[in-house]
Amino acid sequence: MKCRYAFYRIHSISLPIPQALGLFTVFLPLITGISSRGANGLIQRAAKNGQERLTIPLIAVIVFQLVYETVIATLALTYILPPSSLNCGLTEKWQQLYVRRNENAVKNIQNAFECCGFRTVKDRAWPFTDQSTSPCAVTLGRTKSCAGDWRKAEQVTASLFLSVAIVVIAITVWAIILSEPLI
Repeated sequence: MKCRYAFYRIHSISLPIPQALGLFTVFLPLITGISSRGANGLIQRAAKNGQERLTIPLIAVIVFQLVYETVIATLALTYILPPSSLNCGLTEKWQQLYVRRNENAVKNIQNAFECCGFRTVKDRAWPFTDQSTSPCAVTLGRTKSCAGDWRKAEQVTASLFLSVAIVVIAITVWAIILSEPLI
């Protein structure tokens, strides 16, 4: 449930987190469940055949599972720490929205956080004008810019992805430890 909400946030407020990361995280529990069932089947088959060692297919399934989970966790972490490096991605995304005159995206961000503009209320704010005043701040009476709240939303969203990955990794490791020893 957390991942679907976080994936929705990427789209609804145009966070500079790749939607692919959101999709891979949404499907992480499902893929892990399927690969865990496969690993369990391989363990049971090996036990029936009297093998007491890890087989290559079993190792491949376990390694795939752990690598996939670790990649998701690492990518999510890059959108959390360090906060100073997040400014570049946010600045680029806002500039892209502004240059393309993407009114809906900028307006959604400004409405979600009750703010105007990126760094200041006049900085690339919607409605788009080339004036030194901000129609957004004047019309809506907003006095804060969006950069801080938008950055925090990016960190919270990435934290949700990270928490899903950590929980799935913990469950995977726990399941491996509890499975019959095949050494």
